[in-house]
Amino acid sequence: MGMWWLFPVCCNFLLFHFSFSHSFCHPHDNLALLHFKASLTINTMYSSYHCHQVYPTIATWENGTNCCSWSGVTCHPISGHVTAIDLACAGLQGKINANSTLFSLSHMQSLNLAFNDFSKSQIPSPIGQFVNLTHLNLSSSNFEGEIPPQISHLSKLQSLDLSLPQYDEFQLKWKEGTWKRVLQNATKLRGIASMSNSRCLLAFWISHGFLSS
Repeated sequence: MGMWWLFPVCCNFLLFHFSFSHSFCHPHDNLALLHFKASLTINTMYSSYHCHQVYPTIATWENGTNCCSWSGVTCHPISGHVTAIDLACAGLQGKINANSTLFSLSHMQSLNLAFNDFSKSQIPSPIGQFVNLTHLNLSSSNFEGEIPPQISHLSKLQSLDLSLPQYDEFQLKWKEGTWKRVLQNATKLRGIASMSNSRCLLAFWISHGFLSS
């Protein structure tokens, strides 16, 4: 008889745990992801040395469902805002335009678009709007041209990967000023991988002391 008091406590605990196992996606972010999905195609035949197979992740994103439960998406447990997207080896094909709804996901902390095919387009300058970003991986995703100076606005970055396959005839180009501003602003940056203008793979594991010197 004395143990009956445990019943409502256990029920409340289970209800709390169930409610937060998948937070409910913020409506703005849900719609933004669906528009982002619609702007790209999926090429399941896309071949990458780093991908044993393509995982058409965004094909499972459906209207009317909770985006926090979608594959490749992580949300804040309380606000429901999207905080991380991992679409590596997702067979994405097309261009991410500057007005893409992807850049309206202002709570993003981690973005991984590695090993996709963005059609030799430039990295869009609004990438610099992700001011909360700590991890950015755009490696081997068929971006080319000048790396936008706005990438230096990502002052919270801890890792940055813009590397390309050694056999790739296209390359990303750093302006010296952009590279220096990244090092000056991202004081928590620990890892950088990038293809230099000389087509040599430039890889650094950088100490905090170097960046702050």
